[in-house]
Amino acid sequence: MNTSAFAQKPLASVADRFTEHLVRMAEQHIPRGLDGQLERPLYFVRGKGQQTYHRDAPDRHRITLGREMVRQHLIGDVSRWLHVRERERLGWDRAPSMADLVCHVILHETAHAIQCEQGGRQRGSVHNDAFYAILSELPHARWAQALQQAVRDHYPEEGAQTMQSGNPAGNRSAEAPALDAVAIRRQVPPHRTYQFWHKGRRFVGTVIRYNARTITLVGNLDNGRRSKMRVPYSMAGRLEALPI
Repeated sequence: MNTSAFAQKPLASVADRFTEHLVRMAEQHIPRGLDGQLERPLYFVRGKGQQTYHRDAPDRHRITLGREMVRQHLIGDVSRWLHVRERERLGWDRAPSMADLVCHVILHETAHAIQCEQGGRQRGSVHNDAFYAILSELPHARWAQALQQAVRDHYPEEGAQTMQSGNPAGNRSAEAPALDAVAIRRQVPPHRTYQFWHKGRRFVGTVIRYNARTITLVGNLDNGRRSKMRVPYSMAGRLEALPI
């Protein structure tokens, strides 16, 4: 990767352009009706923030691709995104390129559109077995393969090619030293309440387990949904302790 390119071109402008191009590629390669899988047409739009989501409307499906989501992929800072764990669950390549992870995000949201029309999405049950059954089949579609190749071909050369543990320039000497569970317990003590932001939503929870590389917290998102989150040690600094 040519790391000097980050200094030559503002990353925000690169993310802007690539987000717009992603929308065009999705519109070009993904059929409105997904070859008969959808009754209502599917459209893609660009978002300004991090949130990347599917919205079900009476006359259409709309998928918003967030500019901040794209920027995080361009610097390789994607450990908080669901697709990292999804690939393990589905048995997909666990060391994909950033271009393939960007494509995964689009397939993920497209699977939600199909899930809605098939009745597999229910209140409190979104990322369920029905959803993953749909998602697991999408990469085999011709349009999905064409989209993946297009994203690979047009992925900015300024972007990170692999996951970077939060280091935009890929300079490993600048990374924080590896943390073990003992050090993490000192940094993030148990029996405390912490908050952090996950995909644009505030999560508040308590630590219930220290794993080999992650901290498990259980709590609630700001929409009231009960959730369990795993936070990588490298992201522990983003946990904000709340007053007791």
